[in-house]
Amino acid sequence: MSGTSSPQGGLTRRSFLKTTGAVAGTAAVGSALAPSLDAIAAEEQSGGNQEIVVQNACRVGCVTGCRLDVYVRDGKVVKTRPADLPDPEYKRACLRGLSHAQMIYSEERVKYPMRRVGGRGNDEWERISWDEAVEEIGDKLLETREKHGAKANYFMSNGGNVSILSGSFGSMRFRNAFEMQSISNGVDLGCMPGISRVYGSNGTWGKIAEPSDIQNADTFFVWGMNLTVTTWDRWRYIANAMDNGAKLVVIDPNFTAIAAKADKFVSVRPASDGALIMGMINAIIEEGHFDRDYVLKATVAPFLVRRDNGKFLRMSDLGVAPTEGPVNARTGKPTIIDPAAVYDEIEQGFVAVNEAVQPALTGNWDAEGVAVDTAFDMLAARAKEFTLERASELSDVSVEDIRELVDLYVNGGTVCNLLGFGSNGYDNGPSMGHAFATLVALTGQIGKSGTNACYHQDPSQGTLVDTMYMFPDGKNLTAPSIPLLDVPELIEKGELHRYGGDFVPPKTLWITQMNAYNNFLNPQTWRDKILPNVEMIVVVDRIMSDTARYLADYVLPAAHFFEQTDVRHVATATPYMMYLDKAAEPLHESLPDKEIYRKFAKKLGFPQYFDMSDDELLKEALTVQGGGVDFDQLKKEKVVRVLDRDYQPYDVDKGRLATASKRFEFYCENPVSQQGLPLPEDLFEENCLPTFTEPREAWPTAEGADKYPFPLISERSRALLHSQYSDVEWLREVEPGPVVFMNPVDAESYSLTNGDYVKVYNDRGYGVVKLVVSDGQRPGSLTWPKGWQQKFYKEGNLHNLTPLEYNPVAVNHSYTDCHVNVEKWEG
Repeated sequence: MSGTSSPQGGLTRRSFLKTTGAVAGTAAVGSALAPSLDAIAAEEQSGGNQEIVVQNACRVGCVTGCRLDVYVRDGKVVKTRPADLPDPEYKRACLRGLSHAQMIYSEERVKYPMRRVGGRGNDEWERISWDEAVEEIGDKLLETREKHGAKANYFMSNGGNVSILSGSFGSMRFRNAFEMQSISNGVDLGCMPGISRVYGSNGTWGKIAEPSDIQNADTFFVWGMNLTVTTWDRWRYIANAMDNGAKLVVIDPNFTAIAAKADKFVSVRPASDGALIMGMINAIIEEGHFDRDYVLKATVAPFLVRRDNGKFLRMSDLGVAPTEGPVNARTGKPTIIDPAAVYDEIEQGFVAVNEAVQPALTGNWDAEGVAVDTAFDMLAARAKEFTLERASELSDVSVEDIRELVDLYVNGGTVCNLLGFGSNGYDNGPSMGHAFATLVALTGQIGKSGTNACYHQDPSQGTLVDTMYMFPDGKNLTAPSIPLLDVPELIEKGELHRYGGDFVPPKTLWITQMNAYNNFLNPQTWRDKILPNVEMIVVVDRIMSDTARYLADYVLPAAHFFEQTDVRHVATATPYMMYLDKAAEPLHESLPDKEIYRKFAKKLGFPQYFDMSDDELLKEALTVQGGGVDFDQLKKEKVVRVLDRDYQPYDVDKGRLATASKRFEFYCENPVSQQGLPLPEDLFEENCLPTFTEPREAWPTAEGADKYPFPLISERSRALLHSQYSDVEWLREVEPGPVVFMNPVDAESYSLTNGDYVKVYNDRGYGVVKLVVSDGQRPGSLTWPKGWQQKFYKEGNLHNLTPLEYNPVAVNHSYTDCHVNVEKWEG
């Protein structure tokens, strides 16, 4: 493609290099670089091109949110660079952020609305006008609402455009205004039910302090996160800390890029992190390495647990009547205050926890005829099941290494725990999350400078966007969402009564800001068996993604986010809200999502929610009771800090935990699923305390492991973000296509060599990819960077190997919880 013209009127690779001075492999070109730079300088001095610089930001689903200077010449984006920010330490951009000039002018851009011709998935289309699209799609949505009810129109979106007007907030406003059925995606949330029950639900992803604050740590424990490749923005802070003497510990099945920088690397069996942590917790309790004062003050350790029903002993159980508290804003009813009881060693009796002088940490008593134990004793008893020997057997980490990890953890000063997505792709994610959060709380490594104890975090304080902006006039406010993984059962049975709702099967489906087909588990099953039951599928996308190509009946062209004005409300890498100016006009007939919503709002009968100006909508969204950001200030200054530098989201002394007790609840008296549903009785004991549970498939003793001996680990890519950037050819020079990594010992036993094309398969499907033989790959396992679209495979698709089954606690896509075999491809 080098040197050819783009039919979209964009840039060629050659012209990009000329206008930006971006030359690959400068060490190889030597003095040949000078003439190119001289030519650029001469052109700029001549004034031949009018150049402006506009501030925007990456808005893709990595949610890092790097602010960018966007250079525009003659109306075209020609390059991006990191933009200045009030704090220079946050000025950054990755390879993906620097490639937007090609992403905008990709040959894959959807130019105009299209209607499918012939069978779904045959990739044959006819061009239609926006008026036709709005009329035909709108008529079907209205007809469906009339015949089957509003909730037969389904809507799903994700993080393809992280912003207010065109992003998730605008999407939810549109969805709820028409009272469509929402779908929760359940992606990358495996550990969150376990973490949330300990910390409380401080946002879906949890919260952190100042992003750069982690450089104040003395020791880093990195769990299943190759952040030098994926969330690379944090690496600089770890490097800074290491320059000042901090230690780095990496726990991962594979020897990754960050493992190469570690002071201690431990290769753990896939999906066994939780067993390793339980062994560490047991050693910490038995050897007295926990912070006793912090545990008594900040956790439920002294709370008394009834043996008869597993609930906390309340003062009402002892004859003290509950009192009324503040009115609940959602229910309009007073809250009920019924304090937990503890045993006070000074009073020699039971008192309310907030009145105790010296609560007992251990012990058991008879309370009005009910046997009770401290939550701490129950934790100790559970942890005792995981001796170092058993933890070693489960995790395949030696007893000596576990002892060293414990020593590094308890004697490492301030410990920063960084939990990646590695553990979130297994069915046993909830137990891993629960154990992880318990370890952090038990040792007090949270809520103070330098600590970090969640993942994919939200660095903000308070509410930044008014909740009611998403629910205009309260529409859909109490309507439950259905997990995507429950849709197959709903379609098969014709009804589903779960999650507080009476769900009806989808008749239409609107998909935006996500390549759903590429993120489904086992997408061929969705394509061939599940979604054929849906009468109309509308896909809004910038490019012809697999979702558009194989699932859609209508494809609507979405603008790139540099082609629109919006606000990025939060980003994980910076403590700012950003006003984002439009850099260029939308290409062809593409429209920003917000304009698409305006068109359809008129057709569907709720124009009043979208017929305001962008400024009016943003002011409404940012008007938050008791706080928020002043929109006029934001528009003028472009960047506004939304986080105090010394803010700590999990500071117990300041009441910042979202648990009912305002403490870390390692014992959970009412464990619920990710959807907030009470768990069945047979799952209660497993989930009220941390433990280790085996994954569904990725385990040596799992059914079928003899036939499919390799756990297939999925990892994040350097040059993709899920499937985004797949159309950026220059990034294909970094990662040309899908591969699978294999250890040399395994490769030799299978008579395979580096560069072979191999067939990776199980009972669900197969994919043909290039083999990379790597010493860094853990023996007995394989790794694939997920996210590649269908066109990059020789045959098949590795996504089709993943299972549709799920853990009812997490209802999460278990991308990594599958086992496979491999053979040389003879095609």
